[in-house]
Amino acid sequence: MRQEATLRKLKTFLQAPVNSQDILEGAVLIDQYCNPLEDVSPENIQAEIDDITRKVKVYLSAKNSRHPSLSMAGDSYIEDLDLQGQALEALNHVLFTAMKFKGNVADFYNPLNSYIHQVLINRTGIPISLSVLYLTLAKHLGIRLEPVNFPHHFMLRWCQRAQGASNITDYVYVDAFGNGKCLTAKECEYMIGQHVTEEFYAAVSTKEVLQRMVGNLLNLGKRESKDRSFMLLRVSLDLYLAMYPDSVQHLLLQARLYFHLGIWPEKVLDILQNIQALDPSQHGAVAYLVQHTLEHIERRREDSGPNVKLRSSEKEVCYSVGLLVRHKRLRNLVKGLFYARRVVLFSGLILQCVTFFKSLIRAFF
Repeated sequence: MRQEATLRKLKTFLQAPVNSQDILEGAVLIDQYCNPLEDVSPENIQAEIDDITRKVKVYLSAKNSRHPSLSMAGDSYIEDLDLQGQALEALNHVLFTAMKFKGNVADFYNPLNSYIHQVLINRTGIPISLSVLYLTLAKHLGIRLEPVNFPHHFMLRWCQRAQGASNITDYVYVDAFGNGKCLTAKECEYMIGQHVTEEFYAAVSTKEVLQRMVGNLLNLGKRESKDRSFMLLRVSLDLYLAMYPDSVQHLLLQARLYFHLGIWPEKVLDILQNIQALDPSQHGAVAYLVQHTLEHIERRREDSGPNVKLRSSEKEVCYSVGLLVRHKRLRNLVKGLFYARRVVLFSGLILQCVTFFKSLIRAFF
């Protein structure tokens, strides 16, 4: 029930205006859905964020007691580039030097790296989760950073010109996984070892950030081997389809997964019907799964069979000398038969009396 409520919240969140979608809120909803038994409280996470922000402001005030970040509130932003740089320098010091947050190089593919509450507890994460944290903290300090869906390594970009600049050279790119290091576009390419077209340096929406987070979990779910229930794959598929309900590829994967696990065959049929409506070219795969799912349902009905209670299964029946019945239900049955016999005998006596009186009446009249 908790997961269903979380999924409804996520769908409502995604329907809100793009400008009002907070990345941290979306990340927390993903965290909550994947960890229904954990106490993933938005209030606790926000309290952690506020505490880190307070520490940054304390450090910053020692450097510049009149810095505008100290009194920032709401969605206002600092325009002066030097003042922005001072705030980010303070953020890097507190987050990565004082509090020891870092990229989890040693255990990069651990799903815990993707959950924001675990990032705050363990102080480790992957590029995208650390970027969500970094971007949120920067916003609290009045610094506008934007998420960048860079290949293999999620980044943030910081505009060095007038807001709204379109040239990739007008930005520096912040690597939260690399302790907040600022890189040029060319240095980003060196980091991943390949040339990247300009489109990958563009800012992306909150939904696209969440899609990448869920995509990471999907890939991890496909690799999991210890948990044969494929729980991570199941929940990440639910999340992805909440964002993109008409994704035939993921619907088909979900149907195959449920079929493989032998669960919810009726739901499998519903998914397959939806796939057929969305993409008739999937007829072959759909027909195969429909046939075998129907066979599974039929086998399940046959295996269950009628629920027959055998007399030999009665554990409470016991007997003693003289065939004295002690079983309560059977004793009541015998008692009922005894009274029924008396009623029958009494009824027979009445019938005989009626017959006798009828014969007397005929004799006199």
